[in-house]
Amino acid sequence: MTVQIQKYKMIIGGDWKDSSNGAVSSILDPSNNEVYVTNKGSGSVTVISGSTDVVVANVEVGTAPDAIAVDPSNNEIFVADSGSNSVTVISGSDNTVIATVEVGQTPDAITFDASNGNIYVANEGSSTVSVISGSNDSVIATIQVGNMPNAIAFDVSNNDIYVANGGSNTVSVIQGSNNGVIATINVSGSPDAVVADPSNGDIFVAEKDSGNVTVISSSTDQPVATINVGHSPDALAYDPSTDEVIVVDGGSNSISIIRGSDNAVVAEIQVGTSPDAVAYDPLNHEIFVADAGSNSVSVVNDSEVTVIANIQAGSSPDATRR
Repeated sequence: MTVQIQKYKMIIGGDWKDSSNGAVSSILDPSNNEVYVTNKGSGSVTVISGSTDVVVANVEVGTAPDAIAVDPSNNEIFVADSGSNSVTVISGSDNTVIATVEVGQTPDAITFDASNGNIYVANEGSSTVSVISGSNDSVIATIQVGNMPNAIAFDVSNNDIYVANGGSNTVSVIQGSNNGVIATINVSGSPDAVVADPSNGDIFVAEKDSGNVTVISSSTDQPVATINVGHSPDALAYDPSTDEVIVVDGGSNSISIIRGSDNAVVAEIQVGTSPDAVAYDPLNHEIFVADAGSNSVSVVNDSEVTVIANIQAGSSPDATRR
């Protein structure tokens, strides 16, 4: 199985970050079954048909688009343009730009809150989170968080938003009902990714410098476990079919699988060189790992826990979501 898609990389089910020129992120819009892939180097979004894997549109957005989220209730796609301090809003019905929203400096991560219909944007350069109303595509709040927020996740179990602050080794907890910061949690080792496990209400934070994943209880907003994984964990995804968290260990060319029920590492799988992003495909129960160093995507079957395919990508694949 080989797919070549010019300078963007398509992966399904999670997201990843930039480590080189031309890195991207992507997401599937379930309303139209199309995959949206940001092209950081060209300031555009490529739209791929989810049924045929054919490019159906290219949309010009802001400078250096770095993260992407979808609002399925309005069939809109939100693109964080890190180089122009804005968020571009694309209509999923006809793939045209319908709004450009000014946010903070260097928007680097983005998530959709299904409980209130708002979009939360982590602005790494201004240490804030911008809240965009999904109903009118305008900023309704700006929230001060820790230093250099670089990852963000919505927890459906309590409707809170968790922000990893890489520069202050903390996680800020934002209450979705009033957009106030209700907790600041100390972690260590440069938190670089965050994901929620809705089955047990835990939040998993990858700490790139310490080689650990910190587990936070969303009921108390306190750390409950520290899990040692491979070297330089820097990306996370949740597999709802197995209640497992997938950790990308960029420094050891592997992924670790953490069982959500007891936080035990149950598998370590070798993938390509310098993996730096992961995504889960719930339709096919497969894990997609972006291997930046080998210009490929490793596909892992979640039941067999083995690599079943390699997808050739562009140079340094670095982001995805389904």
